[in-house]
Amino acid sequence: FKGLCWARREGKWCARIKIDGLRHHLGYFTVEQDAARAYDQVARKVFGEFALFNFSDRQIDLENIYKLAF
Repeated sequence: FKGLCWARREGKWCARIKIDGLRHHLGYFTVEQDAARAYDQVARKVFGEFALFNFSDRQIDLENIYKLAF
């Protein structure tokens, strides 16, 4: 996924994004997909229509619907 790396010391996924040449830490996550969604949310706010995402809006909606159904 874009914007993620494995933080060995913490034993979690680290989400970060680069804005104007500066790297911004978004947090540590136990689930890789949660870290990817955090990146997507910030990318959408910062880069708008030019953002590159890990998940399309449609994928996120289908996943949320699936979670609610079961």
